[in-house]
Amino acid sequence: SAASDVYKRQLVENNRLSEFVSSNNKGKVTEVRLEKDKTYDVTPYITNSESQDCIVNISCKEHNAVIDNEIKATCTKTGLTKGKHCSVCNTVIVAQTKVKALGHKYSKSVVKATLTSNGKITKKCTVCSTIEPTISIARIKSVSLKKSAYTYNGKVQKPSVIVKDANKKTLKNGTDYTVAYSKNKNIGKATVTVTFKGNYSGSKKLSFNILPAATSTISVKQTTNSITASWKKVAGVSGYRVYIYKGKKLVNRADTTKLSHTFKKLSKGTEYKIVVKAYKKIDGKKVLSLVSKELLTATKLSAPTSVRVKAGKKMATVSWTKVKSANSYTVYYSTKKNSGFKKLTVIKNSADIKKLSSGKTYYFKVVANKKAGKAVVASDYSKLISAKIK
Repeated sequence: SAASDVYKRQLVENNRLSEFVSSNNKGKVTEVRLEKDKTYDVTPYITNSESQDCIVNISCKEHNAVIDNEIKATCTKTGLTKGKHCSVCNTVIVAQTKVKALGHKYSKSVVKATLTSNGKITKKCTVCSTIEPTISIARIKSVSLKKSAYTYNGKVQKPSVIVKDANKKTLKNGTDYTVAYSKNKNIGKATVTVTFKGNYSGSKKLSFNILPAATSTISVKQTTNSITASWKKVAGVSGYRVYIYKGKKLVNRADTTKLSHTFKKLSKGTEYKIVVKAYKKIDGKKVLSLVSKELLTATKLSAPTSVRVKAGKKMATVSWTKVKSANSYTVYYSTKKNSGFKKLTVIKNSADIKKLSSGKTYYFKVVANKKAGKAVVASDYSKLISAKIK
């Protein structure tokens, strides 16, 4: 055809292939630059018989391969692998693939915080030298024990340690510090050593006391102006401190190595509180037990005076002079002078004792009672009197 004739004439000219795309395009030409001394396939075909549109396929029989250079990935940007393509027809021979960004590789420099100064953490990338913002480490502000004293129980004691930085953040045991205990079983002063680690350095020593156990039950003996307190021995202690209170007011105190102590010059018929604590000398100081025994008691009242008895039929009425501060009175009666006494407690300063045996002589004596807590302290006995029952 006419179009084929044109392609034959225009096939190669000055190393170029000229293609008349369509007779309707009035001579429009598409050019493809060719390599000298290379062989190509040229395939023209008509796409539309009416318009005589023609397409020419051109392909390399031998690709002219050129290198697509590798683009190395950085810490923050992706890269490409090495590839190849044809410089003539742009066919990809070896495809390039993406390489992920490498990410920063930091070296870390730490200036550790201490009890007196702040620390800091600096991070710098060893690949691209990028420096991250400095992280501040607040100094250690406080190191304390949750409990500062224990009562001796034969077991080791390990109070918890509380460590806080200047920002009130609580540091973690095992991560930020370690704890070691010594002399933490027997009565005396125990030591706690806190050694800082991780982002912190230095150490701190703390101490707590293991104190004596409490004394045992207190027993007392009273007169009208004195109280003697007694107690049992506590193992491992240096001595005892005894207090006497009148109400909430401390009247006196005394330290002793004995197991009893007498407070004198006290008020007659008055309620007192006795407190006993054990102590241990630690570093020359007397360290008292955490707990103590307490006892409410009282000095004795004066014995009732002017005791009188009026015998009646199978009964007797006993009376006496009222004793100041007495809460009650107890009348003792018996047919014997020194034994076999029965008793009757009354509030007033007289008592009717009934169901006595007619014709027998009875002996009577009276005490005044002072209540002290749950206890009752009796005075000495009044003078013994007698009467024969009708």
